[in-house]
Amino acid sequence: DASGGGAGGAVPEPTVGPPDEVAALNLWAVEWLPLRDMQKLDKPREKGELVFAVCTNPKCETKYVLKTFFKCGGCGAKYCSVECQRDDWKAHTGEFHCDATLSRELGRELKRREWRRMAPAWPYLKLLMCTLAKMTPYEGYLWYGMAYLREKDWALYAKMVPKDRDEKRQRSKEGGDTFAWSCFTPCVVNRNRAENLFAKKELARAPRVLFEIKTIEAYRLCQYVEPPEGVAPSSPGAGGGEGDKDEVLLPPGSTFRVMTSTQTGTLLHLVLEQLPQPYSAAAEDESA
Repeated sequence: DASGGGAGGAVPEPTVGPPDEVAALNLWAVEWLPLRDMQKLDKPREKGELVFAVCTNPKCETKYVLKTFFKCGGCGAKYCSVECQRDDWKAHTGEFHCDATLSRELGRELKRREWRRMAPAWPYLKLLMCTLAKMTPYEGYLWYGMAYLREKDWALYAKMVPKDRDEKRQRSKEGGDTFAWSCFTPCVVNRNRAENLFAKKELARAPRVLFEIKTIEAYRLCQYVEPPEGVAPSSPGAGGGEGDKDEVLLPPGSTFRVMTSTQTGTLLHLVLEQLPQPYSAAAEDESA
C-alpha cells in the first residue's frame, strides 16, 4: 500500500503535542543559559601569600583575603559566589558578551566531539531528536553563510570537486565530493538574510562561503516556539518572530554532495544536495 496505511487506511501523521516535546523545541530555540559554568580559581600556594580580589558584581564591594573566588567559564570574570554572578547576570552578559544559548553550546560540543562533557545533555538531545522525528521534514532550498573562516578551512571547501566538474564520476550518481556537518545547523529560506552576514566592511576581502542547499530533511520550529516572557517577538533570541519563521534546522550528521562551485574573489558559492541519512533508509526498510 503506497499510503503506508495497509488495509485499515492511511496512518495519521504523528504530531508534536506533549508538553515535554514542545518544551524541548522552545528550549532549543530561545533558552539562554542562566549561568556559565563557574570554575574555582587556584588557592594561594604559600600560607603567607595574600590574595586580594574584588567581586565583579558592583553590589558586592568587599575585598576578600585568602578567599576562594570563582571565574565565569565564558570570560573569566571573577565572582565571590554563584549568587553574585546570578545577581550581576544581566549586566554581565552585556559587558562581557556571555550570552551563549543552549543550542550554541551544544553545537560547539558536537563539533568538538566532546562526548563525555555532553553526557548530562544526552536525555535532552534524545527527546529533541524524537520530537523532530514527529515533524514533517522541510524539503526545498535553504541558505547558510560562513564568515570569519581561517584560510585553511576555506581552502578545504574551495578544493572540493563539484559534480558538474567531476570528470571521473560525472555520469555516476556518486559524482562530486561529499562532506558532513556534525552539529545542528540553522539555515534560512531567504538568501538576502544569509548574505547579511557578509555586510560588514571587514569581511569584504575575508574568506567566506555561501551555501545553497537542496534539502530533504530539515525542520521548522517556529510553529511550536513562543517568545520568552518579557521579550518582543522581533527581538534577537525570541521565538515566533518574523525572522524565526525564515529559520530551518538541519539535524546533526547531515551529509551533502557538492553540485556546483563558483568563486568570486574570496566569496565561494557552493550548491549542495543533502543526502539521505542512514537512519532514514533503515526506517524505510522497516515500514516496507
